[in-house]
Amino acid sequence: MSTSFWTSARLGRSLSRSLLVVTLASTGCASSLERVTRRDAERVEQRLAPLPAKIDGESASRPAQPPVRFDGSLQRYQQYAFEHSPELRASFESWRAATYRPRKVRRLPETMISYAGFIRSVETRVGPQLHKLGLQQWFPWPTKLTAASEAEALAARAAQREFEAHALRIAAEVSVAYWRLWLIARTREVEREQLELLRTIAEFVRVRVETSAAALSELTQLNVRVTRAEDKLAALDEDEKAASATLVRVAGAPDGTATPIDTATPRVGLPEEDDATLRLAATSHPRVQAMALLSDSSDQRVRQSRADRYPSVGVGVDWIITGAALDPSMPDSGNDAVMGMAALKVPLSLGSYSAGEDEARAQSRMFRARELAVRNQAVEELERVMARVRDATRRVALYDTTMIPLAETSYEAVQTSYQSGRASVAEVLLAERELLELRLMALRARVDAAVAWAALEQIVGRPVQASRDVR
Repeated sequence: MSTSFWTSARLGRSLSRSLLVVTLASTGCASSLERVTRRDAERVEQRLAPLPAKIDGESASRPAQPPVRFDGSLQRYQQYAFEHSPELRASFESWRAATYRPRKVRRLPETMISYAGFIRSVETRVGPQLHKLGLQQWFPWPTKLTAASEAEALAARAAQREFEAHALRIAAEVSVAYWRLWLIARTREVEREQLELLRTIAEFVRVRVETSAAALSELTQLNVRVTRAEDKLAALDEDEKAASATLVRVAGAPDGTATPIDTATPRVGLPEEDDATLRLAATSHPRVQAMALLSDSSDQRVRQSRADRYPSVGVGVDWIITGAALDPSMPDSGNDAVMGMAALKVPLSLGSYSAGEDEARAQSRMFRARELAVRNQAVEELERVMARVRDATRRVALYDTTMIPLAETSYEAVQTSYQSGRASVAEVLLAERELLELRLMALRARVDAAVAWAALEQIVGRPVQASRDVR
């Protein structure tokens, strides 16, 4: 092969290396925000359970999983939900997908390699031109790539904040389902106690009826109350099945998983932090931060669109492979031709480029407005939840310290009066019903407080300590 071939090849390799250096310099490296977001996603992924195999149409609603045994604590259910909830996993995958976009938009336009073969060769002094090889690379205005990458990095960070907000919502949903089951279990205990009490009274009245000391109508009233109590217990069994299914779903556990509930009474109290601190935390919620990050991302897209106003530079090289001349003694016979190329894309439709900038600015203002709306909504939700916390705390204190003790005293007095013949069965049943309703209302008040506390922690985005307990 001719010496000119190797000379041209070396020139081509040199130009290729130069283009590679310019390409790397233009694309740059990942930003610190991009690296941090990617590392955060990797750390979260280590805590998530692997996704199950694809579900076909003939399989059950959810894939078979190894049996899960919960210890009955709310924390264990929340931890399992974080690791296995399919809804939360979908949110995570959306975030992880966003972490790959900065690298995708940061790349240069594809390098173009071309080949042309001369169908009819052109005879030159040094020989016929046989083939033509070309290499071409375009370089946009530098800020177009860097701004696009930064915009996607900020969007990925916003997706991370959306994932964090979703995790907080899942924790609150688990709490609601958990305390609903707790309420059903404690209600069953109270109803069973009342049922045993009614049966004891009914037996006492039956003896009195047999001795003609009481009317048959009184025994009939008691039997109706016993039947109603038994019916309530049967209804609670069905409610428990539905509540258990809800807890299994929100936790992402396998179908039919047992859902034991700790018997410990939920703590009831007021936050030890003042309203200003809680409000500051609520206005820094991941949902608010996500809107701010999306607005910043749109600001970067303004820079990206502005770069379209400036020219793009293209460089390349063409190599024409030449055959040997007809006269072998001809100087430079068979030497290949190598040509360098430089090009410039000049933007002319400036109006369309300004429209892209205006669109990105409008997007930024939209996300700023949404940020303000979400912030105001967080403050409103905080006020409503704090009202629920205070109301539930007040009701628990009222029932436990005043109303239930009074109802118990009243019931005992009426029962004593009935045994001595100074009160009727209707009065006993009325006092018993009042005591039962107050005990159930106290349980509901505690659950209301626990659910409100879970909503409070969801709104502020972190655990909240109680300053006092009214138990």
